[in-house]
Amino acid sequence: MAERPVRQIRQRSLWPRLAVVVLMVLLLCYALGGFLLLPWWVQKNLSHYAQQQLGWQATVGEVHANPFTFSVELQNLQANDASGEPVLAFQRLYVNLNAFDLFSGTTGFQAVELEQPMLRLDVLASGQLNLLRDWQRAPARAGQPADTADIQSDTGPNSPRIYLQQGDLSAGTLVLRDFRQKSGQKSSQNGSQSDSVEFRITPLTFSLQNLATWARPGDIGQYRLEAMLDQQALSWRGSFEVDPMYSRGSLSIDNLGPGVLSYLLAPYMPYQLRSGQVSLSTDYQWQAGQPMELLTQHGKLTFDDASLALGAEPGDVAFRSGALTVDQIRFDLAARRIETGKIEFDGPELSLNRSANGDIDWLVAGSRATVNDAAGDSGPPGSGPEFGWSVAGVDIRDGQLSWRDQVPANAAELQLNGLNLSLGPFTDHFDEPVNYRAEAVLASGGSLDVNGQFTMQPFNLEMAIMGNELALPAFAPYVQQRMALELPAGMLSVDGSLNLDQQRSPLTGTFSGSASVTGLETRLPGNNQPLLAWQMLQLAPVEYNVNPARLEIGRVTLTDLAANITRNDDGSHDITNLLTAAPVDKPTAADTDENQGFIFRIGELQLDNADVNYTDRTLEPELTTRFGQLQGNLSGLSNIPPQQGRVSLKGKVNQVGNVDMSGSIATLGTDQQSDLVLNLENLELPRLSPYSGRYLGYGIAGGKMDLKLDYQLQGTRINASNQIILNRLELGQPIASEQAASVPIKLGLALLRDGNNVIELNVPINGDLADPEFQMGKVMMSAFVNVLTKAATSPFALIGSLADIAGLGGEQVQQVSFAPGGIELTEASTQKLAALAQVLNQKPELILSIRGAAAPEADTSAGAQSPGALADSRATALRQLLVNTHGVNSKQIFVRAPETNASVDANGNIAVNFILDAR
Repeated sequence: MAERPVRQIRQRSLWPRLAVVVLMVLLLCYALGGFLLLPWWVQKNLSHYAQQQLGWQATVGEVHANPFTFSVELQNLQANDASGEPVLAFQRLYVNLNAFDLFSGTTGFQAVELEQPMLRLDVLASGQLNLLRDWQRAPARAGQPADTADIQSDTGPNSPRIYLQQGDLSAGTLVLRDFRQKSGQKSSQNGSQSDSVEFRITPLTFSLQNLATWARPGDIGQYRLEAMLDQQALSWRGSFEVDPMYSRGSLSIDNLGPGVLSYLLAPYMPYQLRSGQVSLSTDYQWQAGQPMELLTQHGKLTFDDASLALGAEPGDVAFRSGALTVDQIRFDLAARRIETGKIEFDGPELSLNRSANGDIDWLVAGSRATVNDAAGDSGPPGSGPEFGWSVAGVDIRDGQLSWRDQVPANAAELQLNGLNLSLGPFTDHFDEPVNYRAEAVLASGGSLDVNGQFTMQPFNLEMAIMGNELALPAFAPYVQQRMALELPAGMLSVDGSLNLDQQRSPLTGTFSGSASVTGLETRLPGNNQPLLAWQMLQLAPVEYNVNPARLEIGRVTLTDLAANITRNDDGSHDITNLLTAAPVDKPTAADTDENQGFIFRIGELQLDNADVNYTDRTLEPELTTRFGQLQGNLSGLSNIPPQQGRVSLKGKVNQVGNVDMSGSIATLGTDQQSDLVLNLENLELPRLSPYSGRYLGYGIAGGKMDLKLDYQLQGTRINASNQIILNRLELGQPIASEQAASVPIKLGLALLRDGNNVIELNVPINGDLADPEFQMGKVMMSAFVNVLTKAATSPFALIGSLADIAGLGGEQVQQVSFAPGGIELTEASTQKLAALAQVLNQKPELILSIRGAAAPEADTSAGAQSPGALADSRATALRQLLVNTHGVNSKQIFVRAPETNASVDANGNIAVNFILDAR
């Protein structure tokens, strides 16, 4: 009876021991499996798994596991892809599970630590990532179609519950390579190092706290990412929640260089970024949902020393940003709105170039990008609402703008330095006015200051403009597009206001202000002598209306004008060549209508100390006439009737003579009549020797001339009365000229002179100024030569008018008659001889030649005298009468060989003819 309890007691004590033994065995097996078997299994199967799933060759150095702390550690993992290149590596991976979370159905990680990891991500030529490519090509999926559906994460309600208390990644390296084709380069599917873009991000540090795949009220996750790419730094930190998916934090990028920027912006920007560093910082809030919400605020962007190029050449840099700063950047995805503070530029430089065909380089590059983007855009236009935006303003300080225009034959180059531009707030509401102000200095000389406001739609511009001493030579290429003219000097100043409005077509607007041009000098190409120059031209006030076109100038003051007009060897004037040498576009019908509607009015034009030189190179030697010290004014000039202008002008001619012009000027461009009176006094005749030599065949040794010109102009028709007064004209040496009149010029001049040695002529002129053959100087000289020719070829026609004896005139004085057989004059001939003697006494330069005459058939009562002796006797009798009776100087009378077969008049008298000449 006593043995059974003992047995029971022994049995009872055996089970706990057995349980302990079993437990110890299990614990030992668990420990052996955790400490030995698990590392062995991982080392054995990791390479096989990497080969089967990714096609990689993977090795791992050491694997440590602690089944009691539920942790595992892998060291020195190295994985190479199929091409043998390293794709994944790390020095240490430590994972510590939280076993207690397993009881709640949660996979919990107390800590995950990854030290010195390296991951290589390649964007292949096809746009696919290397990891996805390797997974699809792996032996486990060999022959299967490329489908990514089976690797998509399960986001349904039965998703596993995962919790990470603390995750740390330290001293990591991320290698990014892009093998997509750049600039026409060819690349293979696998790519090669020669045609890839590579970025190595290291060190990379990342920490994560309280990550859960489900909502944990009151347990907010935290994250922090730090990365470096050379000197470029990324810092991203903040907090997050899962249900709903929400995150907030801050992001900063410092010193982002041109390599990364060019890579990121190349698909969207048609220009090449050569240099520059970008720093960006912002706070943000993000929440997943429909729609997704993203809000960034307190953002700041800085862009230092950026340079953009339009081509591949080193000299193609067209923009340098200087220091660009944008603060208070705010982006709201839900509201679809972007807001920024002021955009500030310090020292930007911009170069614009217009090619010979009129294309601006920046616009050409931008248009290419627009075309390419449009071709590659498969989305429907206007598929979503547009973003609204606003900018607090733009400030540009100490900028530089360079403009090169190759449209003119000589390229125009303009440069603005010290450019300061300020734009007020503006938004996507283009109908709101924007204030602006700009000032700059031209590198060629002068300054510009404008301010006002504008709206974009509809376009409206209000501008107060002030330009001070802008150097005009820089604008010479644009002048030369219309005129063959050099512009070596000149400064433009303008002060006024400009208003343009396009609310309705066509554009309307006005300019009101004043302008001046000082120190102007213009020249014809290859000519060192100024064509037109002045010291000062002032226009004030100036009123210009765009549509309908109207220009009104209150007063124009022109000081110290100098003009040099030349008539070339071929008869053309250089000023005419100036206007026609340069090509001019053919006007269209619209242009013609617009010009016809143009209104022009000048209240007064004041001329002060003008000097005009006219050189005629058709003469030999060339002749220059100078009109100097011109003073006067023109008033009431307009092309709108019934405006009637007035002109009053006085000055000097060749420093000795006087010029005085006055009269009325009809409305310009109409057929109304203008009446002008021009008086020129005390002109020295020897200066006109080139003209007299050509048309008269003689130079001029002395004398003076007065001109009184009375012109009536009606349209292009001219009706002029020219009174010419020559005082003591004295001819000089003969000059050979094919154009000289073949008449005894001296005789004509002698007959035209009055007793005071003055020649007074009235030469009328009629013609059409629009006729290319009509030339005022030539017409006046031709008229003068005609008067001389008439006097020289018909000298005796003037004798009757010059003599005081009535009843004589015409050719009656050219001959006298003798009674037959003797030397007795008829009564009428005695009067003729007295009249002729009177003229000879008045004009001692005249020479009278007498040729005695006899008629044998009529002179039958001559007795023993032969016809020749009778003719000589008659010539001698005439000479004695003129000398002894009428007091004619004997040196003025010459007797010529007799005529022995003279004619007999109706009364039977014998005629003796005179020949008149001049010394």
